[in-house]
Amino acid sequence: MTGHRIALKNRVQLGMLEITKNADVVNKFLNDPSIYPWVCGTLTGYLDVTKLIENPDNLFFVGQYGGMAFIKTGMAYDLHSFCLPEGRGKIAVREGLETIQYVFDVFKPEYLTTMCPINNKAAIGMSRLCGFKKYRTVKDAFPYLGKVYDADLYVRYK
Repeated sequence: MTGHRIALKNRVQLGMLEITKNADVVNKFLNDPSIYPWVCGTLTGYLDVTKLIENPDNLFFVGQYGGMAFIKTGMAYDLHSFCLPEGRGKIAVREGLETIQYVFDVFKPEYLTTMCPINNKAAIGMSRLCGFKKYRTVKDAFPYLGKVYDADLYVRYK
């Protein structure tokens, strides 16, 4: 099934990811201890993305190991990924490429952006493998486990 887009009643499934409006599913991933420190920023406590999911301009895709959020910002989307350790690597890259292509084909953004903290080599590698190019470094942009790191802003055009 990988590589095929399948319309399933009110949802779209891409390989192993499908578009969702179910905040409980996304929240479960975001609050997993292996993901939470990478996505919580300066927030503490339970993360709840219900309001972001309820916004019809935003897109959320989930699968067995995590997913991707595309938050609408003008003529673009800001991409955020969240993935359990067992789904990282080749699986995440394959699903990322397929989902990114789907977003470009169907929603027609001018470009996508994503931020990668300089201390997360896996995120930087995945961004590059998914066709993103480094645009600039943002100082003190990423809090992680009590420290603040610089983050690189990456951009991808279709």
